[in-house]
Amino acid sequence: MFKKIALLAIASLIFTGIGCSQNGSEKTTPVVNDNTNDIPLNVNDGSKLSAGAATLTSPEADAVLQSPFLVAGTANWPGEKAYVRVKNAEGKSVIEAWTAIRQDKGNVGKFSVFISFNFRGTKAGAVEVFGKDESGAEVGLKSVPVKFDVTTSQAVETEEVE
Repeated sequence: MFKKIALLAIASLIFTGIGCSQNGSEKTTPVVNDNTNDIPLNVNDGSKLSAGAATLTSPEADAVLQSPFLVAGTANWPGEKAYVRVKNAEGKSVIEAWTAIRQDKGNVGKFSVFISFNFRGTKAGAVEVFGKDESGAEVGLKSVPVKFDVTTSQAVETEEVE
């Protein structure tokens, strides 16, 4: 048994090329590629947002939301607040909140907030995120359609006891 294990270990070393060189007498040297940082990446970290723009990373379109749910993204607008509005299917605002923007570069920054709901009648709607300029007008509005899982809602039901 020991001989089989030893033979397997030696065979694996030979087949993987560990300790081998091309001519047997040359030492292998690692190849250094100095151009590793020249590869362009298609990553949107929000740092290239135009003024007044925003990206909404959560929730995704048509997501089924349970309470609480995360609203997160990146924004480039004046001020230090991201305003969140949850609307029902008729377009009526049912929740309004705001969160601070953690600014990284200039006015660009990330935001995130957990929103809790306790309603049972609203099964579909939209989550909106926007900023406000100096005059109080909404800027950078992003809206995403969502559905609400009201079976797990935190609504409290009361019954009369006779």
